Amino acid sequence: MVAKLNAGVSVKGAIAYQDNQDPDQFHYFPSAPRLTLEDQLEAFKVSYWGIGGEYYSKNPTTGAITSEVGASVSGQVIFDAANKQKQDLVSEISKVYGVPNPKLIPFMMVNTEVVPVFAQQTLGIGEDADAIFPKIIQVGSSAAYNVSNGAGRFAQLFANVVAQGGSTGVANPDFSLLIYGDVEFIGDPWRVEIEADLDQVWSFVREKFSASAQIGWFNLGGAEYENVMQDLQTNNIVKIKYIEGTVDNKDPGNQLFEQGKLLFEAINAEITAGEGLFKLQPLPEPPNPPAGGGSILPWSVSINGSYQSSFFKQKVHLKRELEYVGRVQRRMPSSLVLAVTCGPETEKYFFDLRSPSFPCITQAKMDAMNDRLKAEQQAQNQVVTAASADLDQGNIENEDFNMVMNYLQNNSLTEDVSQQNSGQIKLGYAGDRMSAYRSVFSTGIPDYIEVLRRARYSR
Repeated sequence: MVAKLNAGVSVKGAIAYQDNQDPDQFHYFPSAPRLTLEDQLEAFKVSYWGIGGEYYSKNPTTGAITSEVGASVSGQVIFDAANKQKQDLVSEISKVYGVPNPKLIPFMMVNTEVVPVFAQQTLGIGEDADAIFPKIIQVGSSAAYNVSNGAGRFAQLFANVVAQGGSTGVANPDFSLLIYGDVEFIGDPWRVEIEADLDQVWSFVREKFSASAQIGWFNLGGAEYENVMQDLQTNNIVKIKYIEGTVDNKDPGNQLFEQGKLLFEAINAEITAGEGLFKLQPLPEPPNPPAGGGSILPWSVSINGSYQSSFFKQKVHLKRELEYVGRVQRRMPSSLVLAVTCGPETEKYFFDLRSPSFPCITQAKMDAMNDRLKAEQQAQNQVVTAASADLDQGNIENEDFNMVMNYLQNNSLTEDVSQQNSGQIKLGYAGDRMSAYRSVFSTGIPDYIEVLRRARYSR
């Protein structure tokens, strides 16, 4: 009894797939449950730092002083969809597949990984990150958790923000757990041969979107992604030959996703710095399947808007076979929102390391965080725009541009400081201060040459 990959259905916050043997049975998965202390959230505790004002820490080895943002979240939770979500699934299954009384059974997840999230933004993960969560968990079962991002840096949080389109607005400052795990599916097997010149693939995809140079990513929706893959084949840039099986014209989503994933990962493998040109991100609320039912892909594809179409010049010819066998384990993401509002009755569950006397996350703290993110984005935008112009004019090489991008994705232009001569900086919340100066640009347009100098110095 295995879930059929091409027979899914989705509602807000939950997904279900039809069983391969029993058409009345559906395997369900909570893609974005919102849990409170009144239902599946059995215990909750959070300590956090750097949300609102800056929180600084000094590296004992290098002496570097960095702005940090993070949280440690612990408690016990029933990992499950809410009752309303299950009811919605039953209604949607009846409508799409004509099953009057579908039976819901939970998925079994294996090889789980957990990442703390604040206000829908993945917190920067430090080397000392830690996560206690079951490696194998049945949806619907209770699990104790203790998850910390360690010494996550403000620069890493900013990189995660722009990776999601650059938005800094936050409606609900909830903490949540992003849970990745493998589940088993079955589908029609197929095998193809893919052939393409990778520089042409990147140039074609990048030029289809008019986003100008920016420090950030822009997302492709499911329909846009499928259209891009089909256009690549129509324009003979990508050649796909079916060795076994046939193209699924009724529901091509799964095949196009796998084929594009192979191409985009091959392009990323040729990039020696930064985070690559393409990124796969979890999509906790995926779109509905096609009419009559079909596959659901809980992922979105993003393109790095900081790199222009002319950047990838390597003449790399890809010719590779891609095979999809009948049974396969697929990575599934779940955004488990721990919805506990901080107030007089619940502030005992929160602790702000920077401001112990004010445990709750207030609107003022959120506004301060957004102002800091906007200042960083403005500074990095100017650097990327200037570097992109020089790259297009041939004044710098790809290697120099890569070093600039790699530095920006790992360092803050507006908050990180160095221990040197003038001024004082407060470390943590204990009141310790030490001589330091901000390693930021002074006035006017930031000079990417200075960023390049720092990047070379830090290598």
